[in-house]
Amino acid sequence: MPVTKNIFIYGNSITYGEWDEQGGWANRIRAHFDRQVLPVPNDYIITYNLGIPSDTSAGIANRIENETRARLEPNPAVRNVQFVIATGANDSRWLIEENRQAVSIDEFKNNMRLIRNKAQQFSDDIIFVGLLPCIEDEVKKAAREHSWVELYYNDSLSQFNDIIQQVSQENNHTFVDLNRLFIKRDYDDLFSDGLHPNSKGHELIAQAVIGVITSFPRRRESP
Repeated sequence: MPVTKNIFIYGNSITYGEWDEQGGWANRIRAHFDRQVLPVPNDYIITYNLGIPSDTSAGIANRIENETRARLEPNPAVRNVQFVIATGANDSRWLIEENRQAVSIDEFKNNMRLIRNKAQQFSDDIIFVGLLPCIEDEVKKAAREHSWVELYYNDSLSQFNDIIQQVSQENNHTFVDLNRLFIKRDYDDLFSDGLHPNSKGHELIAQAVIGVITSFPRRRESP
């Protein structure tokens, strides 16, 4: 059964799907493309949800090459590859006991460029997904109730979001500005705990990302 394209979605707990009854925005993207070819496809797109809860930009930089290569090897003739990279929130978090930000601005910028460079071994089609805002009071409440060891602040999320946009623009990659998208709305009803979106929030993210991945990616020779 011919595969026409591989979409690799790398990210953290929000990418993984916490707390969405339909498995998160990445799984909603897979369902979107699966519906187009069911019940028996002549060809199809494979969408991989490679979100890991609590992962950071360093974690994705360390795993993106091996995890991508392992999934391409069973179908070596398929060179249509597209990446969706959604990371940065955990890098921006404030570590309460250590009284510091988890990752420095310079380190995050270097990690994002490393992710980009490793992805470009397989494809020039890279979509960078920006960071969501948070509801700070709700985050603080959740931290107290669930003994979180970190906090999240909109100033830091916005600063890291700007870096993601900068890195995406350096090589003319697509940037999906979720921060602006959510702020344009009354986003209080889009979160479950002030940090992770609820089902309505995941659907909004999925539709925003689907809007930029429906076209066929540019071909790239095998690495």
